[in-house]
Amino acid sequence: MTEIRNFNKIVYSIALFTYLIIAIVFYFFIPEKFHITLLIVPIIEAVITSVLHKKLILSSKERPQKFINMFMAVTGIKLMIYLFSILIFIITLTEFAIPFLSIFFPLYIIYTFIEIKQLLAFFEKLKT
Repeated sequence: MTEIRNFNKIVYSIALFTYLIIAIVFYFFIPEKFHITLLIVPIIEAVITSVLHKKLILSSKERPQKFINMFMAVTGIKLMIYLFSILIFIITLTEFAIPFLSIFFPLYIIYTFIEIKQLLAFFEKLKT
């Protein structure tokens, strides 16, 4: 369970850091492009990533062969959730699409990189 706790600390720290960047950029440089829903993006991505990461870790502890199927399922579910949320946001708040995507995609890449790095470290620890 320490793997899950460590991963959550990293993910939520990144979300907090992203809030600070959002506040600075939108307050000082482009306040006309700010919408309150942009503040939801980091926390929603962090929650989805941490919940699905926990599911992956727990499935691999159950039976390591089950991990591959669970990884594919979790990745598919995550992509569908993200795609649906992107479409809803862009359809409803078209004028804020670029700021939304400029927050969403870098976070997605960062969270995915961290998740894969943590999973590899977890499996290395299981080998020993």
